[in-house]
Amino acid sequence: MLLLSPILIKIQTKQKCKTFLEMIFMTDMKLRKLVLAALFAALCTVMTMVIQVPSPMQGYVNLGDCAVLLSAWALGPWYGGAAAGLGSMLADLLSYPHYAPGTLVIKFTMAVAAAYIFEAMRERSGKLAAQLIGGAAAVQNNE
Repeated sequence: MLLLSPILIKIQTKQKCKTFLEMIFMTDMKLRKLVLAALFAALCTVMTMVIQVPSPMQGYVNLGDCAVLLSAWALGPWYGGAAAGLGSMLADLLSYPHYAPGTLVIKFTMAVAAAYIFEAMRERSGKLAAQLIGGAAAVQNNE
């Protein structure tokens, strides 16, 4: 009952009158984007961990970069970058923990770069070309 009482309290804002709970809680779009970011983080982790081809340089090749690029294109630079960085870092925490901080920074940067390139190129050359150019630039940045 105590949680329901703030619903009735009205607070005057510059735009319109909102209830106290509406001001505290997220809007529908922010919540949807946050849930999608969590799902993409889980997808990055799973795609990194499921198929691992050992590399001669003490690592492995995986499909995690596909999920990194998908999260960047679907969620935009900041939510996509956070999902990509956290998901890839979680996969590294479970297998190679000493690489986890570097992975967070690298995958976040990769997703942000891919998203900004995609947004810049989408208007001029169409979605497919923008995805190809953004993905190639981000993967080249990663290596």
